[in-house]
Amino acid sequence: MSISLYRVIVKEVIKFFGRGAGVNKIFIGMIVIFMGLNHPTNIVNINISINIAQINGVSFNLLIGYIFIVFGLSELAPLSVQFEKTKQYAQLMLAYGGGLTVILTFSNILATISPIAIGALNLSFGIITLFIIRSIITSITQLELTSGQDLNSDRLHSSWWILVICVFLPSIIVPNIGLNPFSNIAWGIAAISFIAYIYYLIMLNKTRMLFNRQDLAPAV
Repeated sequence: MSISLYRVIVKEVIKFFGRGAGVNKIFIGMIVIFMGLNHPTNIVNINISINIAQINGVSFNLLIGYIFIVFGLSELAPLSVQFEKTKQYAQLMLAYGGGLTVILTFSNILATISPIAIGALNLSFGIITLFIIRSIITSITQLELTSGQDLNSDRLHSSWWILVICVFLPSIIVPNIGLNPFSNIAWGIAAISFIAYIYYLIMLNKTRMLFNRQDLAPAV
């Protein structure tokens, strides 16, 4: 790799994650979190051992994902009070994910934890993350109204409801109805869940591009 190409790559990475790139950090954080959440695309692996191993993955993804999100919201906080409130919610979730990661990594609690408790943890991850996603969208909507700029908030709201209906609700129902994880219905639900995630990320990415194009980042 030539020196000039290396410099271009480094410059673009710094631009993406540097100051003034708050929405970029939120976008990356969401991708990392979604890689670890318990959702219907995992239903082909439903059993206690997978769920226990998955708890470690979920907590680690939460920790890394919310680090990105908190940094992103910290940069956006000067733009509105709503971003500041959302940042505080994300900080609480970061503390939750970090504490859980430490507990699960350095203790033998996994040997005694029940499937019900595992399900409750996964459920709490989903509920809190959906709440924070909603709060981020509300912050973007408020900024859209005050700035008079289009930030794709309507489609973001729609994508949130799609997440609730196509991902969150099935993740609660499917493991409890005795559905054969290798059935066509199970794979169909998995496909719908995956598409719902992708749609949300596409809408968030569109908002990210609109935000950066319109230069709404706070001055530093």
